[in-house]
Amino acid sequence: MPHHQSYPVTLRGGGGGRVVFCWPQFYPDNISRVMDVPGFEAAFGIHPSQAARVMSRDLEKLGMLLLSPKVSALGEIGLDGQNGVDMGKQEALIRQCLAKADSSKPVILHIRGRWGRMSS
Repeated sequence: MPHHQSYPVTLRGGGGGRVVFCWPQFYPDNISRVMDVPGFEAAFGIHPSQAARVMSRDLEKLGMLLLSPKVSALGEIGLDGQNGVDMGKQEALIRQCLAKADSSKPVILHIRGRWGRMSS
């Protein structure tokens, strides 16, 4: 199953965890499907591999989702030095996502091959 389609369709309580949605085209239409399962939380972000194709409507939807008290975190967002996407576009995407963030919620970072870049 492709990475971006691998989130569980049916969640069962008991173990719990955080389901991360980072490809806007696969955001669920109804987050209650995730949030109503005991022990599970949801995080929403935009993966750095999407930086070259992200649209304003994706950022608008992310902003609306992050306003929900049912969403526990922003993520995953970050920098990926191995995905072939322009680093300037990835950096711009991080800034745009962080501008939508609620400062009381954690941020889930995706950093691959760019730790030094994140500290500058």
